[in-house]
Amino acid sequence: MFESLINNLLFPFFVTIAIETFVAFLFGYRDKFSIGIVILINVITNPAVNYLLLMDRVFHVLPYSLAFIIILELGVVLVEWAILMYSFDNRSKGKLLLLSFIMNLSSFVLGALFFGL
Repeated sequence: MFESLINNLLFPFFVTIAIETFVAFLFGYRDKFSIGIVILINVITNPAVNYLLLMDRVFHVLPYSLAFIIILELGVVLVEWAILMYSFDNRSKGKLLLLSFIMNLSSFVLGALFFGL
């Protein structure tokens, strides 16, 4: 059980933080505040999504498909974008949406390659 928790929730969580922090760094978000916001965003969104997917593997109540995963990820992009807009209110909304999209696309693709869908 504990190993499953680590493999299904904690490890993907830390991998996502590493990937999305790296992407934010490439976008020029390099100060402690910016990195802290990216980490905080993932503390909010990543466990919720991964727990939801983990529970679906147990109870089979969601339409688990690639389309569902993409819709879920797009929801995460929007939530993270909203937090980015609130946190960086002096930055372009379009650039923050692009940042959110690229961070999540990167972590989704690399996560899918590493962990599978």
